[in-house]
Amino acid sequence: MRSYLWYIATTVLSLTLLSSCSKDEEYVYPDLYNEFVDFTTNGEGTVYMMTTDAGENWNLPTIKGLTGLKPDSIYRVVAKFVPGSSENDNMATLYSSQGTLSPVPVSASRFTVVKTDPVKIQSIWRGGEYVNIVLNVLVKDKSHKFNFIQNSLSDTGEGGKKRLSITLYHDNNDDVLAFYRTVYLSVPLWAYKERLNKGDEVEININTYDKGVVKTILNY
Repeated sequence: MRSYLWYIATTVLSLTLLSSCSKDEEYVYPDLYNEFVDFTTNGEGTVYMMTTDAGENWNLPTIKGLTGLKPDSIYRVVAKFVPGSSENDNMATLYSSQGTLSPVPVSASRFTVVKTDPVKIQSIWRGGEYVNIVLNVLVKDKSHKFNFIQNSLSDTGEGGKKRLSITLYHDNNDDVLAFYRTVYLSVPLWAYKERLNKGDEVEININTYDKGVVKTILNY
């Protein structure tokens, strides 16, 4: 059985691939896709397939730096890639990847203190079986902790429609607000496929630097 891993070792999944060029020619990069995707590993812990939020599966060649992971598992990442050049070519070319935090939401009772230190929202949207979130976070040199807290899953009173309410947990560890760093997160909605139906709502609450708590409501 495959497991979904929300803790990403960035030293393993932060990958940059560079193409060299001679003095007589300049390498021209193709148009790159930059998307949240799932990496799937085989029984040896090697990434062999990438699945986009649109449900497209692309095979990947064995790449140094994407081996030695847990076998038969799925890793959530942001990838820069070029898909196959034709319908018969299902092999994608991967240029870089970065680990994404994707924990299944938990109850607030799991924490001694619920921390909601502020962030800046760059973007948030529904993508396949996830809510994808891109944040800009002020940091300096301390580790920050992120998680998702499930506040409730209840009827809205509108014809049986349900709403899943989630709050972003963020502990900045009393870090100095020095410079912005981009953080990628995904709420795994696949964990609710037995409890939510089309037409239900997902509410994401995020504390921000300038507007306080911002509530975003998306369709399931």
